[in-house]
Amino acid sequence: MEKKRIIGIYLAAGNSRRFGKRKTEQLIWRRPLASIALSTILKSEIDFTIAICSAADKLNWITPEIHETYLEKWRKVVCTSFELSYSLQLGLHAARNTGADAVIIFLADQPFVSSKLIDKIIAVYRESVLQEKQVEFITASYQGKPRPPVLFSNEMFSPLEKIHGDIGAREIIQANKDKGLFVPCNNALTFFDIDTPDDLKTLHHLLLHHKDFNR
Repeated sequence: MEKKRIIGIYLAAGNSRRFGKRKTEQLIWRRPLASIALSTILKSEIDFTIAICSAADKLNWITPEIHETYLEKWRKVVCTSFELSYSLQLGLHAARNTGADAVIIFLADQPFVSSKLIDKIIAVYRESVLQEKQVEFITASYQGKPRPPVLFSNEMFSPLEKIHGDIGAREIIQANKDKGLFVPCNNALTFFDIDTPDDLKTLHHLLLHHKDFNR
């Protein structure tokens, strides 16, 4: 059976309205926030990644490692809207053009997402294909609730392309939860996202107590 092509869609085009300044460049582990998750994704089993960035983004957060080591594994797509749905649709269009059989949606403000979790989602998807199961999505979950990253098979591309405004993929998952699979993750830090300066302060506090956190 031909190997299915899995494309990452990395959503990094938000306007950081609640944060007050560009989140992508805020330092964590002495690295820009948005570079952390992207680097993790590029080290995973994912085939290729499309980073959705705003037109004003100068990509100062892209590290030398990403430039030098993973140049062939990703590319940016410029987004002219801050709406989450528009970023997602732009990513889906680009993924279609690369021959995607499935996509995985990632958020740029979740620095604790691990390559282990990403590879687990990919493994579950590939196993479902081998068993010829019709699985429309595979999502990480914490305490029974879906959390990004989420994999969507190409059967779900059309419904995703029809969402509007700041509505994300969560509604699609809820409407089709009997057609998907959940990959449990018991570490709450995995899904910690940064929306406000207080969130960043909380994160730095957490890091002091999780120096050996295995990403």
